[in-house]
Amino acid sequence: MKCRLFLSMAVLMWVTVFDGAFCAGFPEVLAEFENGSIDWSSGVVEASGVGGPCKRLPDGSRQEEEAMAEACAAARKNLLQIVERIRIDSHKTVGDLLERDPEARKRLLTLIDSIQPLMTPGIRSDDFAEVRLSMSIHGSFSQIVLPSEIKQIDPIRAVSPMKPPPAFPGSEPPSGKSPVHSGMIVDAKGLVEVKPAMVPRIVDEAGNQIYGPAFVSREYAVESGMSVYMQEIQLAKTSSRVEPNPLIVKGLKTKNDGRSIIVVSNADASKLRHASEHFSFLKQCRVIIVVD
Repeated sequence: MKCRLFLSMAVLMWVTVFDGAFCAGFPEVLAEFENGSIDWSSGVVEASGVGGPCKRLPDGSRQEEEAMAEACAAARKNLLQIVERIRIDSHKTVGDLLERDPEARKRLLTLIDSIQPLMTPGIRSDDFAEVRLSMSIHGSFSQIVLPSEIKQIDPIRAVSPMKPPPAFPGSEPPSGKSPVHSGMIVDAKGLVEVKPAMVPRIVDEAGNQIYGPAFVSREYAVESGMSVYMQEIQLAKTSSRVEPNPLIVKGLKTKNDGRSIIVVSNADASKLRHASEHFSFLKQCRVIIVVD
């Protein structure tokens, strides 16, 4: 497949996030490899490829098309190899999924083949062509790899409020209401064993899930991920993904060998369960996990 040599605006609009928090200078949660990287903060995978060298023609000019085609093919191959290393959950990678699901592999290869370079491929001073590709792990990619257990959750139908019972003589109204939480931040700083994944799980000390596939609606998980990973708790607090009043829970450890299963205290789990609005913000994946 020939590589189209133009700036692809569609690719540059790849990232679906709640705001502009992931700008230049933002400390990213980055997994780096020889030919690319996975940015768990913005949800972007990048890969580069090299082809050539360009053949020299009798008039001294360079025959660039073949080298660029080789570079595009190499970049797509490297992108696939990096994508295969993405953790779906604690025990399964995208590579594991593709091994057992030929249809998913076919769809993913079609998606990767459709990606155009971030910019016009360049010819280096050594006459080799170099291409860089970028792909979001949200959107089409998520639709392919997220497990079927993440289902669409229909909106809860509103019902007329019941008439409150008459107050007992001498009873007084409550002095105030608990603050309404708009999202959840999981502070996993210091837990070096935590590994980012597309399907994280948060559990209490008894192993009961307080956040996982059963709590989210597929449309939100596909569009923006079940969570994003950040490095600074203060920046997480100001992200529109969870603002204005996120509930903050502290990660104690990971569960057994499940490096994407974070254990929080029973007290923190109780805070979440008693927040009447928690089903709404969990359904919308308004969750940030802060790691080192």
